[in-house]
Amino acid sequence: VISQDEPELIVEIYDSNNWNESTGAMVFEGRSYDIAVSTENEPLILGVNITVLGVTYLTNLSEPYITVEIPPFEQSDSLVITATKEGYQPGTIELSVLKGELTIVADRGVVEENKVFQVTVTDQDNNPVEDALVYVTEDALPLHTDQQGKAIAQAPEIEIFTTTTIQVIKSGYLPGST
Repeated sequence: VISQDEPELIVEIYDSNNWNESTGAMVFEGRSYDIAVSTENEPLILGVNITVLGVTYLTNLSEPYITVEIPPFEQSDSLVITATKEGYQPGTIELSVLKGELTIVADRGVVEENKVFQVTVTDQDNNPVEDALVYVTEDALPLHTDQQGKAIAQAPEIEIFTTTTIQVIKSGYLPGST
């Protein structure tokens, strides 16, 4: 039986290398994250059962948070973490697992209409990303990047001088643009 007067547990996720801010609901594969539990009025709750990836951990004074390594995106694109403690409403957070973030760079800053140019797509570690979808304009068909993360594009025909945002997406990554 859960009473509405019981405070709700809040599950917070922090990058193990940077405790300055919570990661929100997105985590990256292979990285370590610290999981802490609080309430609206209490910054840290001890004696909490935290369940993640089928394993339950108990926080205490010597281990006020738990550390987990996020599995590969191919293994799971999301995971759920639950926190329970007698006298509190349970807390749950669902996390999206990502491979990384995409960056896209054009080989020049200004391109004349109908001229060919090249873009390169890389991840957060500057590795090329193959099979990313590059959109030069909103209504154009996407271009696919090759093994080196490169795609050849043609600037659209325009009536007046304009700028455009080139966007890139791929499953498992935060999208990028330039």
